[in-house]
Amino acid sequence: MPGTSPISSGVPYVDVPPDAWSEQLAAAGLEPHLKEHLVSLARLHRQNLFDRLTRTVESMTGTPAQTVEEFVVQRRDLFPAPSQRK
Repeated sequence: MPGTSPISSGVPYVDVPPDAWSEQLAAAGLEPHLKEHLVSLARLHRQNLFDRLTRTVESMTGTPAQTVEEFVVQRRDLFPAPSQRK
């Protein structure tokens, strides 16, 4: 049913170049090693190197992993509506 998903409004994507994000992280006071780690992970995500499906959770726990939507529904308290945010 369209519009009934707890995440149906979507999550906007903002393309921030790695160098610009690195500067923002540095300005926020992150330690250099943490900043470089986060920028490296972002670069890998931009290359879709984390875009894969595994059955590791299921093989280790005997229970299939949750989808993002299932997690949001189960933990709705972590995701208040914009009008309810502090």
